[in-house]
Amino acid sequence: NKKSLENKALLIKSFPIVFKTLEDLRFDIAYYIEGKIKVTETYTSPILIRCDNVKEIKGKSFKVRVIDENSFALIDIDSQQEQVKKFNEKFLFADVELIAEYNTQFKYDKEIGLPVTIVRFNDLRSLAQSYQNKIVVTQKDRESTVINISILTEDQLKGVVFLNKLTENYIKNEVNEKNIASTNTVRFINNQLVEMS
Repeated sequence: NKKSLENKALLIKSFPIVFKTLEDLRFDIAYYIEGKIKVTETYTSPILIRCDNVKEIKGKSFKVRVIDENSFALIDIDSQQEQVKKFNEKFLFADVELIAEYNTQFKYDKEIGLPVTIVRFNDLRSLAQSYQNKIVVTQKDRESTVINISILTEDQLKGVVFLNKLTENYIKNEVNEKNIASTNTVRFINNQLVEMS
């Protein structure tokens, strides 16, 4: 019925599910490709950053210029200081430990070379609120029980990956709630049987 569909639409856009999806996908670390004309957000980049403590550096960003498969130049955007670092080795940025990995799967034009990547660290709470506002849930037909979920993002692949993970997390959440309800029902029946016996 209509109310059930409305509830599902609200659940899909709910803060806990959106937050969990962004956390699972590590969207707290965002990548941007610096082009000749503009900077564009991307899901796949020449480098991947590993960080366990993004909260400490949220709002900060740096540029990465790949030198070769073993090393890269890290440019602090605030101070414009440049340092050469090695891939797969720990280094400090704003007193937080990071590891950079070279992405061998990244496709690029060999003649132009690898583009400069900007890495930005986001606050997951404000990012989740932003994504909540971007998600559009519509009913296919008035009589249908099918809903369309869409999102407008700068990078199409990033939007697709987000929506796939969002629906996966939503389904997991539904299954968990049904399991809890079933467990509680069984517990209640067992307790009643014990009392009766």
